[in-house]
Amino acid sequence: MYQKAMAVGIPASFVELRHEATHRDLPSLVVLRDAARRSMNWLWEFYWAKIDDSSRCICEPSPGDEPELNDDQKSDILLQNLTFLVHPLINYIYTTAGIHGRRNRRKQQPGVKEGAIQNIVALCRKEKLAGAQLVEILIDRDLGHLSSCGYGRDDMGAEEEDGQLFIVWDDVLKELSRSYEPFLTLLVEGMTAVLVSADADTFVDVEDWDDLVGETFEEELFQWLEHILTEDAWVSLRNRYLVPTHARAICLESGSAEGFWASEISRILPGAYIPRESEKYTSSGAPGPPIDQNPDIAVLQNYGWDFGQAISCRPIGASIDP
Repeated sequence: MYQKAMAVGIPASFVELRHEATHRDLPSLVVLRDAARRSMNWLWEFYWAKIDDSSRCICEPSPGDEPELNDDQKSDILLQNLTFLVHPLINYIYTTAGIHGRRNRRKQQPGVKEGAIQNIVALCRKEKLAGAQLVEILIDRDLGHLSSCGYGRDDMGAEEEDGQLFIVWDDVLKELSRSYEPFLTLLVEGMTAVLVSADADTFVDVEDWDDLVGETFEEELFQWLEHILTEDAWVSLRNRYLVPTHARAICLESGSAEGFWASEISRILPGAYIPRESEKYTSSGAPGPPIDQNPDIAVLQNYGWDFGQAISCRPIGASIDP
């Protein structure tokens, strides 16, 4: 052992300690602690200190060595992470709905939906852009997640299958709205933006529903939006989480208000919010006075601002007459 230690440059005292611990009584704690300290000093001097800075891969990387990512690169990485987290949820939805025989292929694992939603919400709370990117994934034309429910198909088997898929998706969207408060507003805004932008591209000459030929992505997306904004099953979520002013502003943008989809969305948006009883009446029990329609307020309303209560225009500090 001494010869091997000398060959690799290990101090002889290390061999003596090993021999004592193996063939004699165990050394005291003081001796072991001192030997451990000398061993670390020897490792540092004869091994760690000789490693150059280019070999930092075996250690924690230095923050200064990592190149700083630009906004587009950060967005791409975030989108990849979201896509990875959404994948188990998509599998759950199709398996639960029994699409293409997935329900019979394997038994659904318990807690899959809850775990997937929890992971998605955690990322959305951590990254401020994640919520909007989640909506982009769900309403993406090529991915076809929400639009795959296929409204109005003639095939009876496909219609029944798509109806079940719609029910499962509806439940998942409600759960996402409860778990991540901004989600419902972001979803409505995202759907509205896609539909209004389509007015200027492919729906310029469309004036009513009879002008629509066959199934389109926009039709299915609008039916989802109409379902969320008008159905009683969504009323509690709308009253609690939905802020429709931005979606209304998108419809009222210059050049968009006359479009087919902008008009249809504007038609259903006013019914998306039911004022609470406390907002309908003043503290005295009488209906509140109408909003002062001065030019400034009219301009704000044209851009989608909504006022849930009466506005009293008076100097700061002025008292209200009884």
